[in-house]
Amino acid sequence: MSNNAALGFQTFFDSISASTGLRMFSFFKEILDINDNNYSKIRTLLVYEDDLSKAYKLLRVTPENSDEEIKAARNRLIKEVHPDKNQNEKDNEAKTKASAEINNAFELIMASRKKK
Repeated sequence: MSNNAALGFQTFFDSISASTGLRMFSFFKEILDINDNNYSKIRTLLVYEDDLSKAYKLLRVTPENSDEEIKAARNRLIKEVHPDKNQNEKDNEAKTKASAEINNAFELIMASRKKK
């Protein structure tokens, strides 16, 4: 019974956003007390998909964009937040962090495309 319920929930969660699905899955798991090994796999997948969608939003691109367009978007954003653009020390730390987030988003997208 619990395996069928988990499979049904997984199918439902595939049709909604990752973060909402993760919260709902956790809620139903507690209620039904499902002790299923697939829970950790599903949770990891939902978190990964949520991170991937955030990466696309951060770079202001979509999955339909080509690799070259995504790389160009990354380069454009990096230029905008480059610490050398303005020599204000307060902004340097924030710009360095933003640059790292942009690069991490780009790497996540490229890694997901290689898997496909």
